[in-house]
Formats: sequence, structure tokens, C-alpha cells
Amino acid sequence: MKLVERVINKSGRIMTSPIRMMPSFLIIGAKKCGTTSLFRYLCQHPKVGEPTWKEISYFNIYFSKGNFWYKSFFPMSLPAESETAIAGEATASYICHPQVPQRIAETLPDVKLIALLRNPVDRAYSHYHHTKRIGREGLSFEKAIAGETERVERLERQSRKLGFASPAYNYTYLSSGRYAEQLVNWLEVFDRQQLLILKSEDFFARPEAIFHRVLDYLELPSWSPKKFRKHNDNRYGRAMKPSTRKYLVDYFRPHNQRLYELLNVDFGWN
Repeated sequence: MKLVERVINKSGRIMTSPIRMMPSFLIIGAKKCGTTSLFRYLCQHPKVGEPTWKEISYFNIYFSKGNFWYKSFFPMSLPAESETAIAGEATASYICHPQVPQRIAETLPDVKLIALLRNPVDRAYSHYHHTKRIGREGLSFEKAIAGETERVERLERQSRKLGFASPAYNYTYLSSGRYAEQLVNWLEVFDRQQLLILKSEDFFARPEAIFHRVLDYLELPSWSPKKFRKHNDNRYGRAMKPSTRKYLVDYFRPHNQRLYELLNVDFGWN
């Protein structure tokens, strides 16, 4: 089935949308927290159907294209294809977008949501190096975080004026790590039981154990990939300056505390 999907062109996929699955699970973020690795492991499971794109960005960027467009990325749900039980996708920027929770709730009210959260200090530095590696960042890390608010607001104003999707998310090194203010939006429209929140450091240290926790949550049979290989693993030779790390630890401390109180879990990031 997966081989067939590769040779069906875009127009063909849209034409077959009525007989395609809608996702049963969404990995909603956060960026540079292990979402790609978890998604790749899940897509190897014999009962999980892989979409043609990993990060479809439907609910934040392409929502105006409609559900037929969205369904075109997922496997067909023909009775003969019984090896595929569920499908899902992973768009790491969903967690940050204020309109996405309501859009998902209206489109997929029973969907299961998964969020990976990483120490926001380390997440910010990894995010910065990712943006730099793809050629979109010319500032030093210190200048980038100092000027983040002004740059993000400027890019969003320009995007609204031109009618294009904003590239501002590439530069949200600080705001993407303020998890509590993001999760509040999700918990307003979803039951807490519909949102599995995982600590990225646990996933990095014990991928098999956390993966099986995800399988239990998705009610999938026990199974493991041959190897838990890291995907999109950032490697950068220069460590963060101690003074910068101290600044970020202090910056994120109240945001982390709010997260711990919201979830009644202390991730120990402070």
C-alpha cells in the first residue's frame, strides 16, 4: 500500500480523498523536542499508516484548503487494507498557534494529541542552530534572543500585509519554550486525557520505554523498530555561553513553574 501511495500524484490523491483516512493522532510539538524521531518510529509500526508528508501544517498554514486537501495526504481506508489501523501526522508548530486547538477540536474531536516538551533553554539553542543550518539565521544567538520580540512582530506585520504565511516561527527561540501559555489554549477545548505530554529528556534517554508508553496511549499492539535512531539530531561544536545559559534559566524559571503547576508535574528544568 505504501508503495502505491508513492506513485499516486497530488491530483490523484485529492480525487481519492473520500476513501482516505483522517488522522487518529497528532504530534503537536514542540520544535526540536524529538517529534521527528517519535513520528518516524510510529510510522514503522505495522498498524500505522504513514502520510505522504510528515509536517502537513494544515491547521496553522493551509487550513483554508479544506478537509479534502488534508485527507489527500493520508492512506486509503479500503477494507482490504486492514493492516493499517490508524494514521497520524506531526507538525511541531501546532502547539504554538492560538487558533489551532479550536480548529482541530472542530475537525477531529476525538483525536489523540501528543506533545513532547524539552528544557526550554536547550530547546532554544537547538532551534537557533537548526534555523542557522538551513540558512535563515545570520545573527548570533545572543542577538537573536535579545531582538526576538521586535523581529517576530515585524515579520508578522509584513506577512499580514503581503498575504503570505509568516516565517516568524523560525525565530521564536524564547516564545516557543513558554509551554504553559500554549497548553492553556489546548486544555480549554480538549479533555486532559486527550493530551499525552512527554518530557523530551526521558524520550532521549529511554526511547523504547517512552515509545511503548505512546503505543499504550494510542491502543496499538506492542512492537519495536529495529533501531531507535535519532532523526534531525542537531550537532554544533560551540557550547552555549555560561552567561547566556544563566540568563535563559532565569528567564524561563517563572514559565516553567507555571507549567509545573498547570500539569502538577515538576520536570526539574530549573
